[in-house]
Amino acid sequence: MLGSLAAVMVMTWSFNYIAVKIALEHLDRVTLVSFRLVIAGTVTSIVLLLMRRRVRLSWQDVGTFFMLGVFGVAINQGGFTVSLDFTSVGHVAIILAMGPVLVMLLARIIGQETLTLGKIAGVCLAFSGIALLTVEQGLGVHPGGLVGDLIALTA
Repeated sequence: MLGSLAAVMVMTWSFNYIAVKIALEHLDRVTLVSFRLVIAGTVTSIVLLLMRRRVRLSWQDVGTFFMLGVFGVAINQGGFTVSLDFTSVGHVAIILAMGPVLVMLLARIIGQETLTLGKIAGVCLAFSGIALLTVEQGLGVHPGGLVGDLIALTA
């Protein structure tokens, strides 16, 4: 059950890149980012409030999660959406796939993570899978691509 739910989630997330690129052909980036953030914020807030009693979160915890969501989601999804207006889906996929690698390295640098062979192999395997699928379609160079790539990296 959980495996099939995870597969559906991954397929839905994979479609996200293409859906945003298509939506940007019909909407300006500020409208699309706003639309996505309002929907995500509303759904997340409802889920958080419904789970509050079940998980026994204090109101301070709810406030912390809310602020993390507002800033984390706004920066991440806002940057993701805007970057697709400047560069290719392939570039953004590769850059966002670097996220776990960078997080693992930063966590190691500040002493919160130990690097094991399994962790390194897992991150490399995940990144190489995305890179292989993306490069197979050709990355190419796009006008304004560097700006989009930098925005995606920031996201």
